[in-house]
Amino acid sequence: MGEVSESTPDPAEGRAREADALNRQILASATVGIAVYDRSLRYVHWNRCMEDWTGLRADQVLGRHPLEVFPFLKERGVDVLLQRALAGEGVVVPDGPFTLPDSGRKGWSSARFDPLRGAGGGVVGVIGIIQDITERKAAELALRESEEALREARSGLERRVEERTAELSESEARYRDLFENASDLVAILGEDGRFLFANRSMREVLGYTEEELRRMGIRDLVSPEELAEAEERFRLLLAGEEFLHVQRVLRAKDGRRVVVEGSASCRRGGDGPVSIRAIFRDVTREREMEAALRRSEMRRMQLEEQTRSPDVFEKMVGKSGVMEEVQRRLRLAGRSDVTVLLTGESGTGKELAAAAVHAVSDRRDKPFVAVNCAAIPETLLESELFGHVKGAFTGALRDKAGLFDVAQGGTLFLDEVGDMSPVLQVKILRALQEREIRRVGDERVTKIDVKVVAATNRNLLELLAQGKMREDFYYRIRVFEVRLPPLRERREDIPLLVAHFIGELERVRGKKVEGVEPAALEGLMNHPWPGNVRELRNALEHAFVTLSGPRLRLSDLPPEFVGARPRRPPSSEEQERERIVAVLKASKGNRVKASAKLGISRVTLWKRLQKLGIDPQVFKK
Repeated sequence: MGEVSESTPDPAEGRAREADALNRQILASATVGIAVYDRSLRYVHWNRCMEDWTGLRADQVLGRHPLEVFPFLKERGVDVLLQRALAGEGVVVPDGPFTLPDSGRKGWSSARFDPLRGAGGGVVGVIGIIQDITERKAAELALRESEEALREARSGLERRVEERTAELSESEARYRDLFENASDLVAILGEDGRFLFANRSMREVLGYTEEELRRMGIRDLVSPEELAEAEERFRLLLAGEEFLHVQRVLRAKDGRRVVVEGSASCRRGGDGPVSIRAIFRDVTREREMEAALRRSEMRRMQLEEQTRSPDVFEKMVGKSGVMEEVQRRLRLAGRSDVTVLLTGESGTGKELAAAAVHAVSDRRDKPFVAVNCAAIPETLLESELFGHVKGAFTGALRDKAGLFDVAQGGTLFLDEVGDMSPVLQVKILRALQEREIRRVGDERVTKIDVKVVAATNRNLLELLAQGKMREDFYYRIRVFEVRLPPLRERREDIPLLVAHFIGELERVRGKKVEGVEPAALEGLMNHPWPGNVRELRNALEHAFVTLSGPRLRLSDLPPEFVGARPRRPPSSEEQERERIVAVLKASKGNRVKASAKLGISRVTLWKRLQKLGIDPQVFKK
């Protein structure tokens, strides 16, 4: 047998090379990333899938350590896991984020490392199978979000089903739980119109107990003038018609008129109508506010018309010395542009006096605007005086000019200013001092040119002591005070006033009165007149209703005048008042001279003037 030549190929070695080439081809074409590390954990193989995924060619990574190429692997503990694989242990790398060094692309990957063994069974390196799971992670996240949204939707649906199930419950207990504590007025009525249920708000507003209402029907609460309409609407409700806006006037137990508005509908069962459900809102206060604003506007128009009349002072009937002094001071107030304060009891003619001040002023051709501060709720008074801009508060649907704007160049009459809150006093004070206003909700200021005449029947000094009036506001409106005397202090004017009012009523009523019988005039003269001139006119208006003959008799007057006794002798306080007034007249209002004549100190005189409501300025000429 011949010897084998050294150049002859070894069949076993050739098969090994073929197997190695095949293995490399398989690794290169694999659809997952495959990297092979030697015992020093440096790359010795980098397949095509790894190149496509990372954007790094094999020649850029072979011979390098993984942490040199991908620093983020350190944070994920890959170096430790490779050491464990090199020690013969197969390990799994937990899913984690990556950031590629060249492209900066971010994503998620998973990997597994296994020891690579040689022919003798020893570990010669590590093989890693690495996958880009970014799309899978995104799909998982989307799936979780979808599942969460589905759970929320299912939960919301279950809640709505539960709520709807509760709403559809027909038991009386369900209605009590749902409506008993509602702020709206809720009532359920049977087909006969009687109450089956009335919630707490309705019971409190109307003043009835639940037992009382169960014996009543809506017809028992509706005002007589609305009864026919209410019954017709109830019939339409039973026929299936629904009313989304109903306004009704109900009668409370104490006789109050309660204005409500809301909706009413019929709830039907399988056999026809079951009950009428009404949900109302108490709008009594809102309607009263609207009515107050309308009355204020009408009164403003009436007073503005009065100021245009040339005989405005003629309407201030009276020839007594005190009334002549009042008219003199009103003319002085009109000729000056200072703030004027009119004081006096209710019914003494403060509105007419304010109109007279405007009529003799240089502003008489400009607007005269009047507002009763006590008749308008404080929440609306600020907007009424200063105006507001659209959106300043709920219901402010458009810009609105205030009365200061309306009175520009003219006179603004603030009646019952003593009922104004300290908060609003500050804003009025600013308007008087700075001659500018700011509308509610507006950042801009508006300059004004308005003469202010204020009036009150309250004792402002008492309000000052009680902290209900600011001291700076008090002195700002009391620049020039004119006190209007009560009728009992000028009884000599009563016959003139009676003749004046009879003349007015003759024109209005179409009746002719030839005169007043002495007994009737004596009854008028002896009356204490707590309501002053206004009460006198009302008494004469009453007489025109009962008048049957040509002359006004005592029996034609209201009952309190019949059997009127002669005037009692003046009390000690009245006598003291008359004595002080006489001395002040003689001293022309000089308190130093008056106190000397009276034999008392100036402080004592001042205290008595305050107690008796006497203004020494009235007597200065």
